[in-house]
Amino acid sequence: MALQQREAGEPVEQICTRFGISVATFYNMRKRYSGLEVSVLKQVRELEIEKLKLTKEIEVLKQDQAILHEILDVQIASSEQARTCSRSAQLVR
Repeated sequence: MALQQREAGEPVEQICTRFGISVATFYNMRKRYSGLEVSVLKQVRELEIEKLKLTKEIEVLKQDQAILHEILDVQIASSEQARTCSRSAQLVR
């Protein structure tokens, strides 16, 4: 939409003020998206949003994995300690 307004002759500074973006951002957007139709731009935006959601989900899963590894390490350590105590008790008898 901002790119279309520029093509219609509106000054870049005015467009940037309205959308709350910097001039550099506007030109980066123009470089990235110029020549694309509105429907394609909508698809790109939807895919970018989906990518962000999936990236966040991956981070949550990595945190869950780290927690599960910690739990497993504790369980293994306590299991080994129990076996060691059991063997020591058998030797004492």
